Amino acid sequence: MGAFAAIVTGLQSELPVIAGAVVTGPLYGYLGWRWRSGRRLGPVAMVAGALCLEPVARLWYGQMSHPALVWQLEIAAGLAAALALLALRPRATISPA
Repeated sequence: MGAFAAIVTGLQSELPVIAGAVVTGPLYGYLGWRWRSGRRLGPVAMVAGALCLEPVARLWYGQMSHPALVWQLEIAAGLAAALALLALRPRATISPA
């Protein structure tokens, strides 16, 4: 198999990942902007949910082949991200009148 054919095959096999990145990349960029500019809590919940609910999605699709420690760490990472985002949330500033 030539190098070009190997690249095409690799891209075809990763098409769902690439398509997901095309959608979620700009979405999370927008949510980050909303969090930063408007002090909204929705983006915090979306980021934490993406991390915490990955084990649930894997279980749903029958891909839960990782040891329990892995999905426990994923949930812990989601909770830690939520706490960090809440702690680092920009504060409202009072402008002089």
